[in-house]
Amino acid sequence: MFSYVLLFLIALLLVPLPSWLNNSGYIFAAITLTLIVGVIVLVSFPEWFLKLTERLMFWVPVSYRLKIISWLTKSLSSLEILSKGSGLFKVAFLSAIVWGTAIWTNHLTGLALGLELPITAALVVLVVLQIGIILPGAPGRIGIFQYLCIVALAIFGIDQAVGFSYGVLLQAIVLIPATLVSLFFFGFLGLGPRTINLLEESKRNQIENP
Repeated sequence: MFSYVLLFLIALLLVPLPSWLNNSGYIFAAITLTLIVGVIVLVSFPEWFLKLTERLMFWVPVSYRLKIISWLTKSLSSLEILSKGSGLFKVAFLSAIVWGTAIWTNHLTGLALGLELPITAALVVLVVLQIGIILPGAPGRIGIFQYLCIVALAIFGIDQAVGFSYGVLLQAIVLIPATLVSLFFFGFLGLGPRTINLLEESKRNQIENP
């Protein structure tokens, strides 16, 4: 979320964005800032948070209260990396690579269609698509994905037909390789529907009967 807000601010400085995109970005930025403050508090005072949570759950049966506290303790332990400078740097570095790769993919997709657009167009497409993630849609977000590409590219004077072609190609590039690789490893690891159901049932039994 922090990375997305950073990208939004960069896009805001480089390109005049429509008001609906500005408003959505500002709201998302405010939510992100609130969550970041919350995470900082959790990382700085985990024991205080656990004690406070336990006191507020005095009305919850002891067995369920212990399970909730155990789950929270494990969840908070995953945030310890944020209190270490080296770990935080690694997270930031890998995040930059991931988001940079996404921007470059958007840019290359435009070049493949003969669109001589600045790299800022690829950035805006990414920002708009990330906003669209929160919208409900069909599996794979077919339709919504293409519409968002049309809206984003319209800012740079690209007509709807070309924007739709761009959306179809970009979604294929993003989804098809990841889907094929996932299916391969599901088969390689023997994770068929029956195996997954057994794992879920085993997990439920462990939760109900620790």
